[in-house]
Amino acid sequence: MPGPGFGSGSAGWGRPVGYRAATRPGRLIVAVVLLVIVVVVLIARHSATSSTPTFPSGPCVGGPMNGSTGQSLGHGNYRFRCADGGSTVVHLGGSGN
Repeated sequence: MPGPGFGSGSAGWGRPVGYRAATRPGRLIVAVVLLVIVVVVLIARHSATSSTPTFPSGPCVGGPMNGSTGQSLGHGNYRFRCADGGSTVVHLGGSGN
């Protein structure tokens, strides 16, 4: 028969009584925190990429793309992507000088 300190009591090599019950809430809290972090990162990433279309800088090569929608810059000016790179600003009328 094993002596004191051996087996599943609170002392010795075995786990303390109630060990598994004490770690379940901790694991749940860690899982919830990780889930919240992942959701926040995904939302931030999505909002950063879908807010305003980015237009490549540099000179217009190949002319404005057919069928592309421009970004309004105000006073009747619109920025369009170009077919082979860059972007251009086109005045389509409207208010302003």
